[in-house]
Amino acid sequence: MLRIQPASPVTRGWIPGSLPLRFVIGGVCLYTKMLPSLVFNVHHTEQTASPEAISLPVEFFPRGTEVLVVESRAFGTELPRVSRYMNTIRYVPEIYLHHVVEIEGSYQEYVNRLSGKARHELFRKVRKFSAFTGGNVGFREFRGPVEFEEFHPLALGISRKTYQDKMLNAGLPDTEEFRREVGRLAGDDMARGYLLFHGERPIAYGFCTAQRDVLFYEHTGYDPEYREWSPGVVLLHKILGSLHSEKRFRVFDFGSGNAQWKEWYGTRHTRCAVLYYFPRNLRNSVLVKAHSRLSLLSESTGEMLGALGVKDRVKRFLRFRFELRKP
Repeated sequence: MLRIQPASPVTRGWIPGSLPLRFVIGGVCLYTKMLPSLVFNVHHTEQTASPEAISLPVEFFPRGTEVLVVESRAFGTELPRVSRYMNTIRYVPEIYLHHVVEIEGSYQEYVNRLSGKARHELFRKVRKFSAFTGGNVGFREFRGPVEFEEFHPLALGISRKTYQDKMLNAGLPDTEEFRREVGRLAGDDMARGYLLFHGERPIAYGFCTAQRDVLFYEHTGYDPEYREWSPGVVLLHKILGSLHSEKRFRVFDFGSGNAQWKEWYGTRHTRCAVLYYFPRNLRNSVLVKAHSRLSLLSESTGEMLGALGVKDRVKRFLRFRFELRKP
């Protein structure tokens, strides 16, 4: 979620944003509702372990704001999925292990901190890609408004081929509002773009935005034609090497959601929850119940497929079918 960062926060700890509330089942996005939001912009590594410690601006819900969003909140006690809190409906759509990379020391020191298996897999995939490209691993970093004008259409061309775009409606945005905001962030040195190339052809991209000294991996994807050569892992290898050399950021944040690559390549993890606070009314009650029940149905379907031993095959089939669809 792109955070729109004004010169000064609307209220302490909160900045404007736009929440894409996705209704997903079986890994396929059926509908996305965009909700103007306020986003809590204190990173979870700097938070207390109590959601109740957050000072919510619920006494007024600024005009045009439909939801308050805490993207990642460390917590110590169990949280109900839906509950009342103050004059809001508190919805917890996800609980997960939040993985980050702490940028300290050299890149080699970072690699040495990884498990033996993660280190082996990283360099095996990098060597395989290097052999495929004849030793020419093309990588480029983009900063500043002018460079981002070049980056966006190249990254968008990759994004439109990905399952994130076709199945989840979660690809790189292609709106004038997004381009304006990215240009402003880039002008303030609060954005990074990364591309991996095969020859002259861009085949994987990463787009990141920053809050102070934390860089968020907002969007990433690769051309499915190159899946065999693990371009996503190779791109991550190059990004982390660049960040360890630059020393501009303290933390590289992999974002919400569970994935094996996050577990392998992160250096620290925290049990976190995603929290949404909606004004308490009938419309929002229906919205939250609909989203929650669809999510629970999707989770139970996944568990059933897992018990039958076919979950991974079904996911691969769905990705293959959607990747074949023309943009």
